[in-house]
Amino acid sequence: RSGERMTDAEIDVLADNPVRVPKLNKIRDHARSVSHKAYGGDPTVPEDAYRHTLWSFTLTNEYGPEFAQTVTDAHEIGATWNTEADHRMDYNNNKVGRDYAKAGVPESDILKRVLEDPAVIRSPQ
Repeated sequence: RSGERMTDAEIDVLADNPVRVPKLNKIRDHARSVSHKAYGGDPTVPEDAYRHTLWSFTLTNEYGPEFAQTVTDAHEIGATWNTEADHRMDYNNNKVGRDYAKAGVPESDILKRVLEDPAVIRSPQ
């Protein structure tokens, strides 16, 4: 993850799961790319909320909800560059993404849900 800020907890998760690192990076990059493209096409898209929801959703589909939570929680633990409101939003939206995956929601429906589902936090509050 060159050039990306990582928490110590994230580094520990990656170190404990070296075989998964390429796939974890691919999932992270996919969520970042898709959310950025959606925001670029429509600036009302809450890019951060979409990125976290999609990232957690995809991690859950690939590795199950427990490991997805481990990865996404590690991203928040010790991230001093985020405010408490940012952390609350990210933890919430990561859980929403896991819930969507567990419910069998198709990836093609995630953006619509991020825009409409009252469970999604779209901006830090």
